[in-house]
Amino acid sequence: MAHDHGQTRSRQGGTRCDPRSGYRKILIALDFSKASRRALEEGAELARLHGAKLLLCTALIRTVVADVGRQDTGEATVAEDEFERAEARLHAQAKAVGLSVEEYDTKVLRHDPGNEIPKLAEATGCDLIIVANRGHSPKRRFFLGSVAERILRNSRTTVLVSKGS
Repeated sequence: MAHDHGQTRSRQGGTRCDPRSGYRKILIALDFSKASRRALEEGAELARLHGAKLLLCTALIRTVVADVGRQDTGEATVAEDEFERAEARLHAQAKAVGLSVEEYDTKVLRHDPGNEIPKLAEATGCDLIIVANRGHSPKRRFFLGSVAERILRNSRTTVLVSKGS
């Protein structure tokens, strides 16, 4: 395995951080559940240990907004105030685990987190994604799949799955 400043090449061609040399940027996917709060706590601790910057991320999907006077296009849109509320919740969660605003950035996504989080991690140079596994029932997981599983399948970045309580 070739090393280049703590980087290794994965089989899929993505760049992964060698954890022995430390993480530089960690993306934490949050859905504001208890399980994702635990993932945030674990991620904040890892970031402190490695001196890494955090990117806190959530996704808003399937909120339909009726626009008065405009013909419906059939596409779901997300209201701007929903983004502002989600952004505020990300900051509140960060504050609750003792993070200062200098330690993290935030991003609210508009589309499916299982596809968009791996893209965001790669685009922003994250070398680790942390996501919570909420432990849905086997029946629900069969029909819907889990976000954590989709992130694992779609990511070229190392993924740490934090088990729910």
